[in-house]
Amino acid sequence: MYDEGRTTQLELIIGKHGKLGFWSIEFVTDILEAARKPFVAAIDGPALGGGLEIAFACHARISTSSAVLGLPELRYGILPGFGGTQRLPRLVGLRKALEMILMSKLVYGDNARGMGLLDGISSADLLTTTACHWDKDIIAHRRP
Repeated sequence: MYDEGRTTQLELIIGKHGKLGFWSIEFVTDILEAARKPFVAAIDGPALGGGLEIAFACHARISTSSAVLGLPELRYGILPGFGGTQRLPRLVGLRKALEMILMSKLVYGDNARGMGLLDGISSADLLTTTACHWDKDIIAHRRP
């Protein structure tokens, strides 16, 4: 997240109450998704289950080619519960979303970019810089 000294809604909540632990993850994802200031997820490594669902709530997602993304909850008899089942079809379409959810299919960074799950791919050493540039571009209306 690119900041320049401004405070986000999430930072206000954390600062006001000291801990975020008693807030539900769904509340956090709703704040991220509805924020006026863009959030860009920088993913390096596994983003599975709730971690990926938090990334879904961001305005853009940048990853390394080796990152692993997926919703493996059904392997354990659990349904994804942080809005992933609603946000994933918006990103990749219903058919691919059902395949990922019902078959607990894991997707690697390069393939995830091709299916629309990610907005960009970056090398690991430039990942944070690339995410900050995407954030600035969204603010300047150069990216959706």
